[in-house]
Amino acid sequence: MADLMVGGALLSGLLNVLFDRMASQEVLDFFRGKKLVPKLLEELKITLLSAGVLLNDAEEKQLREPNVKKWLDELKEVLYEADRVVDKINTEALRLKQEKGDSGSEA
Repeated sequence: MADLMVGGALLSGLLNVLFDRMASQEVLDFFRGKKLVPKLLEELKITLLSAGVLLNDAEEKQLREPNVKKWLDELKEVLYEADRVVDKINTEALRLKQEKGDSGSEA
């Protein structure tokens, strides 16, 4: 039972970290000026907020309902994948920022 509660806390923590990383200046700068991206980021934020609300309820229900535990396991995988995507975006944003800085110093 303690494992299940720790798993839920892990998911909540991962969700919070994902929000923070999506709101980082590097990620926002990376998407600035790209068509449709602000709308997609807002939709993703709403989806993640909804998942967070469901997560709180599911953490309690997973003890009684196996399907809820399965959903939480799948959500965990989705959040890990989303974190990897945000990490790639952040890495690319920093790379572009450095390239821009390097080319600016050559002038």
